[in-house]
Amino acid sequence: MKQKTTSDEDQRRYLDDSSNAFFPVTLNPKKRSQLRIPSKVIKDYGLNFTESITLVDPLVKKIGSLERKIKIQMNGSVFIKGYGAILRRNNIKLKDKMICELKKTGNNNLVHTIKFHIITR
Repeated sequence: MKQKTTSDEDQRRYLDDSSNAFFPVTLNPKKRSQLRIPSKVIKDYGLNFTESITLVDPLVKKIGSLERKIKIQMNGSVFIKGYGAILRRNNIKLKDKMICELKKTGNNNLVHTIKFHIITR
């Protein structure tokens, strides 16, 4: 398990369940349509993925959740294609901060949902 820092504790307050894996998103203006899940987070929490995942953003009650495809690289990196819709729907700016909460099932740590927590600045 990874070492907790003050920054981690600060970010955990936004999560639905503070025991879930999470990571802050650094917005890259050149790659706004794909989200990379850091391999360190995958390794630290022993996460597994299927071919698709559900994306949930703060507008879920108004618009609904999105089902997206996952691409797993040979080096273990995981990319989620089409997450730019979350950025557009929520009018995210480069100065805003997002935290992704990974929700998983059972003993196999299979991630089925990513919930986005948006902190506007």
